[in-house]
Amino acid sequence: MTLMTKNFRSPSLRLGLKLGILTVLVGLLGASCSSSQPNTALVESAVTTEEDTAKQAKGTSEPTVPKADSVESEPIGKEVPAVSATEAGEDAGAVEDRSQTAVDNTVDIEMGMPYAEARARIIQQGWVPEAGPEPGPYGGERALYDEGYTEVDSCSGTGLGPCLFYFSHPERTGPNEENVLRVGTNGGSSRPEIAGWSTYVGTTAAAATNTALVSEIPAQFQGKWDAGIEGCTVPYSDGRLLLEPRRIQFYESSGPVVEVIAQGESEITVYAELFSEGTSFSKTSTFQLSDDRMSLSDPASGIVWYRCPDS
Repeated sequence: MTLMTKNFRSPSLRLGLKLGILTVLVGLLGASCSSSQPNTALVESAVTTEEDTAKQAKGTSEPTVPKADSVESEPIGKEVPAVSATEAGEDAGAVEDRSQTAVDNTVDIEMGMPYAEARARIIQQGWVPEAGPEPGPYGGERALYDEGYTEVDSCSGTGLGPCLFYFSHPERTGPNEENVLRVGTNGGSSRPEIAGWSTYVGTTAAAATNTALVSEIPAQFQGKWDAGIEGCTVPYSDGRLLLEPRRIQFYESSGPVVEVIAQGESEITVYAELFSEGTSFSKTSTFQLSDDRMSLSDPASGIVWYRCPDS
């Protein structure tokens, strides 16, 4: 007993014992601190879950946005399927066919325009003046021919001084393409102004041969016409047209016929002096008769009249 007590109280033994106890205490303290620190990932997850839960409860939940490093890269745009050469050829062919069948027969001139100005426009649109036989030494035809208008066909020295001119379009060679243009003017040879025009399928030589200045409206054009068959029974229909041998009447104007130029059996150009509400004015009208002779049309305005049953 005495020996053990002595050894326990020795300085070296006491120092070793203290160091051992201190080591144990430091170890216990470190374990306690480690167990008391929170897990950062778990805390963030818990906070996120609580925020989402609160937003859902309020009805304002938002989708979770992934971090940039977690998004897989995707190509911009979508892949366009290739078109085969056969399909491209078929589409191109269809467009080409449609363009070939579309023919514009309009002529960009205006009523009352000086013939010189209208002629320049007509030539710019691809029409070629058709030179007819050289006229005699006198008359309006001679004067116009000498002015360089070799396409003049005929003129009248009376009334409004109507004249006819012919053009052809060399690029319109299809069976249904209107390749002939006939232009009518008023004012004689000194100041011709556009009074009407029309296009049709044919040859200018035949057209000139069939053109005639007649004394009255031909019988096949005479009668009562209306823009609608139902208007034939209306006493004062606004679509009414009356054609008499030497007189023409529209809804609000009427007057005597001055000149009539017949183009074959199915077309006439009528020059008339009309009166309406105390005023007078000159009017040029072109009428094309249908094959069954039951309708008339004006190629300039597109108006169509139908023969009334009692006519």
